[in-house]
Amino acid sequence: MKKPYYAVIFTSTRIAGDDGYGEMADFMEQLAKKQSGYIGIESAK
Repeated sequence: MKKPYYAVIFTSTRIAGDDGYGEMADFMEQLAKKQSGYIGIESAK
């Protein structure tokens, strides 16, 4: 794999109710996978 590597770190504070968060998170993941050089995604709660 060619360098340089980039990491994107996203944090959020969840509140009661989903308010579309799950659907948008899934959509953002699909967009990320289309980017050249995409390696993967990790999530922690």
